[in-house]
Amino acid sequence: MRKDKPAWYERAGKGPFVRQPFDERMRESIERRISGKQERARRGMSPFAFAGAAAALLAVLLLIRYPIDWPDPSGRNGLIAGSPARSSSPPASTSTAIVRAEGMAKSGRLQVVPIGTEKQESLGAPSCFGTETDIRFEGDYRVEYVGADGGERVIAELPALTFVQPSPDKVQMMKLTFPEAEVFVLAPQYADCRAIAFYAYAVDDSGQAFPLRFEQEDGTTADMSYYPPGKPPSVSGDRLVLPSSEGPGGESAGGPRDRTFTLDLSAKAFVQNSNGMPDKSS
Repeated sequence: MRKDKPAWYERAGKGPFVRQPFDERMRESIERRISGKQERARRGMSPFAFAGAAAALLAVLLLIRYPIDWPDPSGRNGLIAGSPARSSSPPASTSTAIVRAEGMAKSGRLQVVPIGTEKQESLGAPSCFGTETDIRFEGDYRVEYVGADGGERVIAELPALTFVQPSPDKVQMMKLTFPEAEVFVLAPQYADCRAIAFYAYAVDDSGQAFPLRFEQEDGTTADMSYYPPGKPPSVSGDRLVLPSSEGPGGESAGGPRDRTFTLDLSAKAFVQNSNGMPDKSS
């Protein structure tokens, strides 16, 4: 085996090289490449990195706009310390009530509104109650009086009531004027074969509103009365006149007679007069 060693071995034993392992031109080329990559990394990013940064920014903006009340795990304070406190008042809400019927008085207005859900459907077939295109409304209703100051007061309730009308527009109550009060007639169904049922409500000169009963000649009392189709109620001599609904030939001695009532505000009633008026159409 040869005992002599190559020259490079001897040079390596003298310590690390003091010169760079590359010449000047190669070092400059490598440094330019490294500098170019670093500059591109500063000036731009990949589409995936950009999307991630945008999502993070959006999350921060949403947290600022809509802060989250994190529950306190201890259950003592309800919210974690430092989180924004919740408002004690509920958010404002508005709702528009359906007005099924309305009557305008000097000192306010009467309105009939449904209680809860109101069922609505077309009549479907012609009958004594209307044409097939008429609309039937069913539900529970209340009668309210809205004064000039905007205050509302419920004066009556009408459970399980049915309206039949030619359109979905609110029904305009008929107004009858008496010396001491305005009386409003509510007829839920505008048509019938023989008699149209109606309710009556009074608004007196002091602005008080209340329903009126009907005290019949035979001593009975009813919450409603009736009039024949095409012959609405009227006022004559400060009395309510309801045209006769008796059929041809009459059912009473002396022929059909109109029914008349006197308004008694103290009793909140229409009191039938014993001497009915002859039917003008007979």
